Amino acid sequence: MVLPTSGSSKHFYIVPYDGFFVALNGVPYNASEYYRSKRNELNIGGLAAIFLADGLSLKFDWRLDLGYKSDLYTVSPSLLTGLTMVETQNKSLVEIGIQNAFFIGGVVSEKACVDRLAREFHCGLGIPWSDYGGHSVKLNATLFFNYTYYF
Repeated sequence: MVLPTSGSSKHFYIVPYDGFFVALNGVPYNASEYYRSKRNELNIGGLAAIFLADGLSLKFDWRLDLGYKSDLYTVSPSLLTGLTMVETQNKSLVEIGIQNAFFIGGVVSEKACVDRLAREFHCGLGIPWSDYGGHSVKLNATLFFNYTYYF
């Protein structure tokens, strides 16, 4: 069984730059047009379940994102999943799992701006391109254990 549970017409992972920055000489700049989305955005999240035996099942939470595309910042489509083993008994529920277990896609690529002296710089931060270390979608896998007793 697969059930969508949420969705939106926005890129799920936040674009880290708005394009407004102050240059090293103190002059403010607006490069926001270079970070505006050039295509439709969409993300959908949900659950999938596999029922293995009496009271035992596997639950997959998932998030599909179609990515982001602007002139200077692009993120490829991605799929993020987690895995949970669920055991139910008369009055208890045991869940053991890992959130953000598998991440496919989501590769970030960026381009530099160039000033009148042919120097490359980052339009989102206003720093020299050579000083910029790059951005990636960061997700930390988290192990969890949950025991619930009903009375």
